[in-house]
Amino acid sequence: MGSLFVYYDDDDVIPYSLLGTASTYIVNRLGIPTIMLKHHNGHTVCEGRCKDGFNMVDAFAHCKAHLKQFGGHAKAAGFTMEPAEYDPFLECFNDFLQQNFVAPDENAAPEFDAVCSLDELDEGTWESLELLLPWGQKNPEPTLLVKGLSYSDLSPWNLDNGSVHLTKDKAADCLILWRSANQIRISRILDHRD
Repeated sequence: MGSLFVYYDDDDVIPYSLLGTASTYIVNRLGIPTIMLKHHNGHTVCEGRCKDGFNMVDAFAHCKAHLKQFGGHAKAAGFTMEPAEYDPFLECFNDFLQQNFVAPDENAAPEFDAVCSLDELDEGTWESLELLLPWGQKNPEPTLLVKGLSYSDLSPWNLDNGSVHLTKDKAADCLILWRSANQIRISRILDHRD
């Protein structure tokens, strides 16, 4: 796997308004900085997304000579440029990426905010957690450790489409994000149990 995902929608498959959503989906699947570009109103437009270890706005600022405008924040940003700037921009962006991207250490000790069971994730607890919304850069979404999570435990839950998947025959210690009263995302499987 490389250190960047670039997609130019020259077949007009993704509506302009969904470029950011598509970029987020890829980042959640691959864990690498992602930029989605397409032709729109005579220009090339882009939405970029990333996780910790990279700053999309800094990358776009580094390449601003190739852009008409850009904006956003560290993990989600976008820009407009002239179509002729595509190749020079990609070269500039890739140079910045190679010098500045820090890939996550898969062997690092997992970080989480609390240990809980799925039984504790009830409507009353969700209502208390909602008081902390919205999540963002300065208020990160809590990560929860659920020990011994099994596939059968998930039947009352909707899984966020960015979830990693449990095998049906083994329980595992998992890091989850609680997305809504009935939706979770399994962000990482730590340890399978027999």
